[in-house]
Amino acid sequence: MISKLLFPSKLYENDFIVLKNITPLKEVGLQEVVFLYVIEPELVVVPKTGELLKDEIEKLKNIASAKFKEWSEYLEKFNIKTKFYILVGDPAEKILEVSEKENVSLITISYKKRRKFFKFFLSGLGSTTLTLLKVTYFPIIVFPHDFTQEKNIFSDILISIDFSKNSEEVINYVVNLRPLVKRVILVYIADKEESIDKMEEIKIKLDAYKDILKEKGIETYSYIYYGRVAEKILEAAKKHNVNLIAMGITGKDEEEKRRFDFFFIGSTAQNVVNLSDLPVLLIPPKREKLPLK
Repeated sequence: MISKLLFPSKLYENDFIVLKNITPLKEVGLQEVVFLYVIEPELVVVPKTGELLKDEIEKLKNIASAKFKEWSEYLEKFNIKTKFYILVGDPAEKILEVSEKENVSLITISYKKRRKFFKFFLSGLGSTTLTLLKVTYFPIIVFPHDFTQEKNIFSDILISIDFSKNSEEVINYVVNLRPLVKRVILVYIADKEESIDKMEEIKIKLDAYKDILKEKGIETYSYIYYGRVAEKILEAAKKHNVNLIAMGITGKDEEEKRRFDFFFIGSTAQNVVNLSDLPVLLIPPKREKLPLK
């Protein structure tokens, strides 16, 4: 059950639309939204002296506070409680810190897409989103920062399945979103070199997942695509007119790498988040609770 949601915001123009898109979660248990605005040190610290610009901090706090109060009034209509934090520090660290403190069920975040991946290490030099995906043990929905649609994004979901432990956890998570979920598209991306026997085995497994979802009252279809995984996931999402992509953070071929690199994040998840025009629900692998530093 999703009882508490963390809503970090950079106060993008479309963040209120993102907020509207998560209100249907009230139907599956959402009781409280925790807003978070993080003031990055470089905006309020004099580089040469390290002096804090207290007036600038206060100004930013007032802007964020006013916006969160406005959004709280909107959520009151749905009987959803709210609270907010305004903190100074590294965004990824503060998001993880507050998510732990509040023991949230889900994190939503708006992501400004980049066409190149570079410097996404724990030092915070790279994207906040990609840094979070390395360490989070909370599910995350990543919204493109320019997302403008207002609908039940949970009604039609594409699940990228590769039979890894992580992708199987996605199935369980989506089942718990009933009755919001009306239709699920299961997609497996195959290698052209996979044998006929292997493909028959895959079809049997997909049918088993379809049966699980159908028993829960969810209309379900399965498809096999061939080619580059991220590219085909996005192609399938467009073809089948879904509202949300759901996938694990690490895939079948990437689980072995995680045995030797705890902070490993699958390249497929990175590419889908970076290129998708739809929200992406990312389910983390089983992780211990570790700090960002």
